[in-house]
Amino acid sequence: MKLLHLKYFVEIADCHSLTRAAERLYISQPYLSRVVAETEARLNKKLFIRSSRGLELTPWGHKAYLLAQSILHQMELLEKLGKTPEKENFSANVSVCTGNLFLGECLLPAYLSKTTAADIHFSLRESTITECVERTEKGFCDFSLIVADDRQQKLINHLLKKKRLDYRELDRGSLCWHLHRDHPLASLKTLAPENLADYPLVRFREDPLSILTSEALRKEYPLIRPDRCITVNHYSSCLSLIRHSGALMPGNQWQKAELEKSGSKALDFHSCLTKPI
Repeated sequence: MKLLHLKYFVEIADCHSLTRAAERLYISQPYLSRVVAETEARLNKKLFIRSSRGLELTPWGHKAYLLAQSILHQMELLEKLGKTPEKENFSANVSVCTGNLFLGECLLPAYLSKTTAADIHFSLRESTITECVERTEKGFCDFSLIVADDRQQKLINHLLKKKRLDYRELDRGSLCWHLHRDHPLASLKTLAPENLADYPLVRFREDPLSILTSEALRKEYPLIRPDRCITVNHYSSCLSLIRHSGALMPGNQWQKAELEKSGSKALDFHSCLTKPI
């Protein structure tokens, strides 16, 4: 069936008359009648019946009318799409999940500078390593960025291999303690475990992998006994506690530059801890 014939069919239904439809379409009435007859024969269905008000759609004709309207509308949208500039022809959807990591504020502007999409949807979810793996496997995010220590790495490699997910190591570095630049300990060059006892420790919510690291660190450095341990579910709360509550947060070197913008400083994790004798 030709698309033009669908347009004729809809016009006849709207006009309730072959004569008026022919006038509006600038074609002859006999030709329009022939198109209707051929269409009904092709579909093996009656589309119109005559009444005192003119031509009326049959029950089947009404269904065909709704479908024809939908098809014509979709074709109209397709034609408009072809006439728009290339950079407006598509949308971009990017979903990122992060585990144990602050993403720099320049990430989104950098992405925007490289795409010409007119409609952009950028989703960022701060989460645990375990949830990052699960969301990536299920297709809820395009990729995940995680920070893991050597203890976690072996388990992560096994987990990713089992779930058939690719893993690429971007960099390596040491862990850090993050604290505000006005913190009483900020002037020290090194931190002994006993220095941490009087201040709260803030951390992102735990998962089995982070619990593994926490237990190992407690065994390796038994003198670390923070005044309080506060667990939060997003990093903005971590920043607030570091800034206003004198809290310390274990983190990584990739967060240094970003956290410095909020008034924090970082001390290398390994150089600031003294292992008990």
